[in-house]
Amino acid sequence: MDSRPADAASSEVPRAVLAAEGVGTALAEELERSLAGRTEWPLDGPGADWLSDDAQEVDAVQRLAGDLALEISRLRGIADRLAEVEAVESVSVARIDKARQWIDSVLDRSNEVLARYYRTEFEAIHAGMRALRAQCELEARRYADVRGRATAGRAQLDRRLCWAMGRVFHPRRTREKRERLAQRVADLERRSDGYMAFVGRDELIGWLDGLVEGALNLDEETWLQASCSVRVLLYELLNVHCAQDRVPAHEVSTDIILPAAREGVFDCRVETERFLETYFARRCTEPAERFYGTAAERVARLERLAEVIRQDYRERTRRAG
Repeated sequence: MDSRPADAASSEVPRAVLAAEGVGTALAEELERSLAGRTEWPLDGPGADWLSDDAQEVDAVQRLAGDLALEISRLRGIADRLAEVEAVESVSVARIDKARQWIDSVLDRSNEVLARYYRTEFEAIHAGMRALRAQCELEARRYADVRGRATAGRAQLDRRLCWAMGRVFHPRRTREKRERLAQRVADLERRSDGYMAFVGRDELIGWLDGLVEGALNLDEETWLQASCSVRVLLYELLNVHCAQDRVPAHEVSTDIILPAAREGVFDCRVETERFLETYFARRCTEPAERFYGTAAERVARLERLAEVIRQDYRERTRRAG
């Protein structure tokens, strides 16, 4: 029961109604215009040129989306306060209902445009991850080719009986041939050591941040649908990153990236889940910039999201095996 004086309660009503009546869709419309006609964004990863005019335009769109997310938080606060308003002498029921309908329509419009932005953002993230995955696959194949030739040469060097017979009949020519082959093998092995499929931590953090921001600003069903392909590829690159500390990167690419050999995926599961756990623990301690609600509500949302991603990762990893 409201313990405030009647005149105080009455004075609160006009402010809530007037706030609802004064909102608009200008930010949503501006973001929609910025998204119109844009079919692709600069890659976020290998080959990205974030100094280009196009990339700077994308940066402006991202800031605009952040402003809209903050505006949606403000609108939700107004809607919550308006939901508690009851008719008093200074405001009719019809006016209150009309204000509620208006702010609901503005929220729906704003959420729709923001969801479209995040779908575009997820497409850009996915493009960056595809580019990195393709680079990993290319290096894995190059490594396999070079390492295969080195292995064949090493096997030839180990044919002691063959070299022994050659030294009997053609000692000088045999020695020179063996030295050339040994040098060739050494060169191939050095080349193979230069091939690496490396997935950086900063790249993964950036992609995860994009996914999490979308999850905090979209309803769960919309987010799950829009981010599906991104999550699948992210898990694979997470496996590569987490395996790099234990085995050479070129072996990671051979065992995990190439479809022919996926046994290594399960070797990385514990490390990958630990990476995700550490990431979400850090996010829970960071201040909220674009989230409506209390700190406890935000932490609850992040913990729920962490569980969704963890379960999704486990299920998809199980299927891959």
